[in-house]
Amino acid sequence: MSAAVGTSENLSHDVIDRGGITGQQILLIGLCLFFNMLDGFDITAMAVVASAVSTELVLTADKLGWIFSFALAGMMAGAMFLAPVADIIGRKKLIIISLALIGVSIVFTATATTLTEFITLRFISGLGAGAMLASQAALAAEYSPTKYKALSVCVVTSGYPLGAMMTSVVAAYVMPDYGWRGMFWFGGLLTLAMILVALLLIPESLKYLFTRRPPGALQRINRILEKLKKPTIEEMPEVLSEQEEQLGFVEGVLELLSKEQRTKTLTLWAAFLMCFSTLYFLMSWIPKLMEDSGFAASVGRDAFFLFNLGGVMGI
Repeated sequence: MSAAVGTSENLSHDVIDRGGITGQQILLIGLCLFFNMLDGFDITAMAVVASAVSTELVLTADKLGWIFSFALAGMMAGAMFLAPVADIIGRKKLIIISLALIGVSIVFTATATTLTEFITLRFISGLGAGAMLASQAALAAEYSPTKYKALSVCVVTSGYPLGAMMTSVVAAYVMPDYGWRGMFWFGGLLTLAMILVALLLIPESLKYLFTRRPPGALQRINRILEKLKKPTIEEMPEVLSEQEEQLGFVEGVLELLSKEQRTKTLTLWAAFLMCFSTLYFLMSWIPKLMEDSGFAASVGRDAFFLFNLGGVMGI
C-alpha cells in the first residue's frame, strides 16, 4: 500500500502517526531503553567500585573526584558536541559510534592502573554516554505516535537510573569473585555486543532520511515503513525551505539568548545546573560515603540502589 506524503515540518511524524503503535516500534523503544540502561551501568559502575579502586590504586578522595568529574565532563561534551552530529551522519551511525566509544573505553578501564588512565578512559566513556542519551530519547520519540511520544521518552529516559540500579545487583555477584575489574569487563563486553544488535535491529532516523536524503533514501524509508507495517510512499516530498533547513544548533542558542528570552533561559540553565550537580554528586559518592561512615559495602550498594529506584519512580 502506498500513500503520498506532502511537504511538512515533521514529515517523519506524519508517516509514523498513521495507524497505531506496532510491535516493531515497541521493540525499538525497548532497545533504546536497554541501551540507556547500559549507559547508566557503565557510567555509574565507578561509584559502586570506588572504595575498591581507591584501596588498590591508593587514590585519595580528591583523586576519585577527578575521575568522577571527567566522566561527567565527557557526558556534557558528548551531549553538546557529539550528539548534534546525528543530524549529519544519521542517528543509527551515531548510536553505533557511541556504543563503540563506551564499550572500548570501559574494557580498557578494566585494565587501568594509573589515575591518568582512569581519567582519560572515563572521559571517553562519558563522551559516548552523553551522545547516546540524547540520541536514544530522540529516536524513540521520532518513532512513537504523537499520543505515545511523551510516554516513550519517559520510558527510555528511565533506562539510565535503571542501569545504575543494576550496578548494585551485578556488583553483589561479580565483585566477590572477580573484583572491581570484573564490573568493567562485564559492562564493556556487553556494550560491545550491543553494536551487532544495533546494526541489525535499530532503524535509521526517518527525519534524517527525509531531510538529508542520502543515496537510496526512498528505498530505505519504504523498507523501514514496511517493517513498521505503515503505508509506504511513492516519491520523496518537496524539500523544506532553505530557511527551515539551515536553522540549526547555533541559531537555536542565539534565539534562546536573545533579549526577549535571555532572562528565562539563564534562569532555567542555572536551575538545571544546580539540580544536576546535586544529582550526579549523590550518584557518584553515595556508596563511598556510606562505607567511609562505617557501613558495609553491601549497605552502600543498597543505598545506591534505592536512590536510583527513586529516580525511576520520579521519571
